[in-house]
Amino acid sequence: MTKDNPFTAVIYLAWLPYGMEHFKRFIDSYQCFDADYEHQLVIVFNGMTVAHPDKPKAYLAYLENRGIPTYRCLYYASGQDIEIYRKAAREIPAVYILFFNTYSTILASHWLKYYMQNFDDQTGIIAATGSYQSYYSSVFQKQVGGWEAAKGLLYNFRKYKLFVKAFIYWRFLFKPFPNPHIRTSAFMVKKDIFIELKKGVIDTKFKAYRFENGRNGLTGFYLAKGLKILVVDRFGKTYLPSAWKSSNTFWINSQENLLVADNQTAIYSNATPEEKTEMSRLAWGTK
Repeated sequence: MTKDNPFTAVIYLAWLPYGMEHFKRFIDSYQCFDADYEHQLVIVFNGMTVAHPDKPKAYLAYLENRGIPTYRCLYYASGQDIEIYRKAAREIPAVYILFFNTYSTILASHWLKYYMQNFDDQTGIIAATGSYQSYYSSVFQKQVGGWEAAKGLLYNFRKYKLFVKAFIYWRFLFKPFPNPHIRTSAFMVKKDIFIELKKGVIDTKFKAYRFENGRNGLTGFYLAKGLKILVVDRFGKTYLPSAWKSSNTFWINSQENLLVADNQTAIYSNATPEEKTEMSRLAWGTK
């Protein structure tokens, strides 16, 4: 690779306990839609536990049968996605890394070209989706205020317990709505900056939420460096946080400009009109 054509790695994280269906869906989309940019594919297998002690031969055979070469395969016993991303990044001698999670499905051609052509020295991170949702504020956005007599004592006790927990604890960890943050399902970074990020071991789902959504998480890390955080759509257009809602990529309208789908975009696609309205409200507020 050269300065004008740096080593770019595309990392796909396969969580073995979920089986092969997500893996096949990603690989099929990877083969269907041309990246239009030179890169190396790295498959990271997570979940190499007692239930999956050997190298996932069926996965590797699927790649071979489809004629898809890989630069390298990595194997880990367990860990939250972002923790595995950090470990994998240290092992791959790339300049740029595009991370795909287990649920990722590419939806349009030229996808890698779109990421790369928008990455400059002032850019910290580019993702397929972003949101204004706040883990803290969502507690109050989702719940009806006041005592709900029809739902009984236990329901109301749990609701108010959650309110108290959010107010005295979570509000210090998560910014209130609007809380612009990159979603970590299909995002690109420069390796040398990404591996500077030190947040301790992210070994629980809650810590992963804090990393993605929290005051001192991934987005805050890049903003503190004065770098741009961008969302890219299926046509290669990028959006600063103030314009994310209008990108039509996540939990709004028909997500018609989405470049890479995941489980959360699929939930929205399959939701009822009423559910979609509520999800849009959580992500972007009232219209």
